[in-house]
Amino acid sequence: MTDVHTAPSPRNWRHLEKPSADGYAFTLISYNVLSPNYATPTQYPYCPTYAMDWEYRRRSILDELRNYNASIICLQELDTNQFDDVFKPQLAQADYDGVFIAKSRSRTMDASDCKKVDGCAIFWKRDSMHDSANPVSSFCSFEKICEFQHEFMLSCSNVSETPAPLLLNRVMTRDNVALGVVFETKGSNPRQFCVTTGHIHWDPEHSDVKVIQSIMWTAELWAYLDAFFAQNLGSKENRGTTRLAHDISSPSNPLVTGKPMDNSPAARMPVIMCGDFNSLPNSGVVEFLLNGRLNKKHAEFLDYGFKYMFEDWKMLEKWAVDGDVVRHRFQFDRAHHEGQGVTFTNYTYDFKGMIDYVFFTRKHLRLLGSLDQVPESWFAENRVMGCPHVHMASDHFPLLVELELLAETTDTATPEELKKGSSAPNSNNKQVANKRSANGTSESASATPASSFSPGPKAIGQRNANNNNGSGGGGKQMRYNEKK
Repeated sequence: MTDVHTAPSPRNWRHLEKPSADGYAFTLISYNVLSPNYATPTQYPYCPTYAMDWEYRRRSILDELRNYNASIICLQELDTNQFDDVFKPQLAQADYDGVFIAKSRSRTMDASDCKKVDGCAIFWKRDSMHDSANPVSSFCSFEKICEFQHEFMLSCSNVSETPAPLLLNRVMTRDNVALGVVFETKGSNPRQFCVTTGHIHWDPEHSDVKVIQSIMWTAELWAYLDAFFAQNLGSKENRGTTRLAHDISSPSNPLVTGKPMDNSPAARMPVIMCGDFNSLPNSGVVEFLLNGRLNKKHAEFLDYGFKYMFEDWKMLEKWAVDGDVVRHRFQFDRAHHEGQGVTFTNYTYDFKGMIDYVFFTRKHLRLLGSLDQVPESWFAENRVMGCPHVHMASDHFPLLVELELLAETTDTATPEELKKGSSAPNSNNKQVANKRSANGTSESASATPASSFSPGPKAIGQRNANNNNGSGGGGKQMRYNEKK
């Protein structure tokens, strides 16, 4: 039997599409880092004490992030003081800037206690980087244009004049948050796009709350983007200098029968939504986000009366509620469809499943590649009961994708195509790395340890002139989530 502390074999990089000549490619990572507030021996009795220690896990997480060197980093369950005192200054040394939002409970605490509250963070590369000794290590750079902060608890006050008691009791008491940034690429042809990350409520007995939070998130983000463009598109500094990636009229949405696609600016904004959704692929949350609609009679509303309230929600546009259907219009696809290298993103001794996702607007963005999960055989061969582990800093695994911001819009997928996935994996999957030799030059490696990943020999993120009614809980959930 292999030693229990044997490191996992390399994670495979899955090439899905070749970059286009006029697109803008970049990498993004989404990672729930497991706050020390929830990482206790009671919750994870199988993890060695030293490997549970936050100092140990923090070093591992930062090493992972530096080595992945993603263009954009989205983190969940990062404590406030860890963002301020550790992650922001440490990642600044790797040329990242970042923003953070703490869970709503921090508003009720004193200055000392609120620093221990976890939340969500987004980091991004500030400036172009070029290493003359390694010409492939050129990364995209962004400028933050504006910031979207969303607190699900507080947004309940914007739902209706007289919110139902069940809405207040079940939704408003959850202090989950989401964070977003509108970026503009640097260079001679700047483009704008939005990245938003969040952490949906955990409890499988509150699948209705998860769906409601998803509806709130999409509704307020849409309204925010509309307001942003109304304020900025006509401003002197933006006129004639920046543009949306796709500043053209949108085609009709095939997923909204008989309803034309909204031609508001928000419909033309490329959006990436990622994070810990605490929802399985067959859940109402994923159904709503992927299909753009959910029936108000869906089982996950649990007959708590929410189906009678949507028409009165101030935060929803009139088109968002039509008969028995509530909608959004972002037209999302997702990375890691079935058969694309990831079957679970969270692994503890009593739960294993996919609950973290990267969604993206499919007519604006294209999935070029993604990082497969740790081989499942490693867990069995090394008798790993669950994570965190000596070689796994969190009970979640980071999702790493390469996306391309398209120069022109693409035709939207049909529902059948959407179910199959817009990007099919090809047979040319490779494990590649750029490792530094002793003399400072770069040499190719045939296998890539997870700690030294590189998505391939092509420079990432630079303009390339050559180039059902399922249960949201899904059965037994993560034990530590009883604390969340």
